[in-house]
Amino acid sequence: MQTRRAKFLSSTSNVATFRLPQEVIDAIIDHLHEEPESLAAVGRVSRAWYRQTRVHLFREIATYGGPKFKDRVAKLESLLQKNQDLAPFVHHIRVQAGTYRNRQQYSHLKPLVRVLPMLVSLDELTLEGFESNLTNGVIDWPDVPREVAIALFETMANPMVKKLTLARIFDFDIVPLGQLHHIRELIMQEVHSYAEEDDSLESSPGACFPLPSITTLPHPPTSDDYLRVLDISNCGSAVNILLNMSTIPEGTLHPSRIDTLLVNTTNFNHEMQHAWEVLLQRCGASVEKYDVLQDVYDADEIEMLEEPAFPRAVFAFHRFPKLKDLNITMTPHFFSEEEYNPLPLLLEGLQQVSSTGHGPSELVKMRLEFDFRALEDNGEDLDVTKGFTNLSKDKFWSSLDDTLSKPVYSKLQTLLIAVDITYCSLKKAAWTKGTQNILSQMPKTRGKVDISWYV
Repeated sequence: MQTRRAKFLSSTSNVATFRLPQEVIDAIIDHLHEEPESLAAVGRVSRAWYRQTRVHLFREIATYGGPKFKDRVAKLESLLQKNQDLAPFVHHIRVQAGTYRNRQQYSHLKPLVRVLPMLVSLDELTLEGFESNLTNGVIDWPDVPREVAIALFETMANPMVKKLTLARIFDFDIVPLGQLHHIRELIMQEVHSYAEEDDSLESSPGACFPLPSITTLPHPPTSDDYLRVLDISNCGSAVNILLNMSTIPEGTLHPSRIDTLLVNTTNFNHEMQHAWEVLLQRCGASVEKYDVLQDVYDADEIEMLEEPAFPRAVFAFHRFPKLKDLNITMTPHFFSEEEYNPLPLLLEGLQQVSSTGHGPSELVKMRLEFDFRALEDNGEDLDVTKGFTNLSKDKFWSSLDDTLSKPVYSKLQTLLIAVDITYCSLKKAAWTKGTQNILSQMPKTRGKVDISWYV
């Protein structure tokens, strides 16, 4: 007598197995690209589901700082050795470390010497100071083992690497970057040269180890090899050295064709001012997208700052004849302090464009973002409702309306006014009244204005 299970198997033996088309499976997995736990789960369904999940799970990997860093990289090395098909999925590695009490802790970086060459599809590298309860969030470059420094520079010199991010690094050797003409996007935030204590504006560049130590030098530059995106913050000495390097035959990373320029106004000191002026001379004529970000300071630190929150030089819009997309992010917390209110300087910069006599501006879109996010954890440092109400009544809006209605801005299609109230409270009635206040002051350009908030 057949068992119940045997009867069931017999009755279903001729039923065709249903299988989703691979395109449908891939589409489902792509939809989950921001949910690593879900990706890990569906990757176990079958071989058909496995590969596409790895495309997303391993696209970016991070080597966090701290005592577990060595174990993390060692596990990554072991995983890539056992599963060689995973390495091609890695496109971005974030190398994160910090300065420890014991400088020998930088030996935890040594596994990178073996891991980095395994990443054959790498096109983006991030090297940044990582802040934790054990680190101060800064990489002291001279303390990084020599073999690790060379391995990182070797990776930067890989022609496949198109995006490079450097953040919170002290005494960094900038010179080798001047040869990386294959880099399309360069981000430098709080990067300081080891020559910074000397006169970095005049001193000739020099490397902390011979450049021939880098064996994987980039291929000779072609017509398509040029830096397109530059994002800088508090790195005047580094930018100055790169600009100096671009004037000598060995320097092939040229800034003359940058089309997207981003600047954070943090610590815009004399070195940054010098670098900014030279940079605009080199690339101002090619920039089409320009972003300016006002840094957010703690209320207790605002009185200690020597530099203005917005230097006038960042509003020199007349230096960008091809500018089409302009984005300014401001922090209204300190608008009551004259030197921290950028609205007059912004207006002055826009008005200056019409007085240069260069013809109509190419500007198509302008976005003004007001960051009302609380500076303190308790969110009590600013009355957002009162702050937005005062902003909406500012005469700046009527002056802006007059300026943008001039023929020089005839190509402008959209003025986006965005209000960031993340973790804040803004009463709906105040929002409605505030938007009405702004629009009532802008009758000439009202049809182009779009006001929105987000949390």
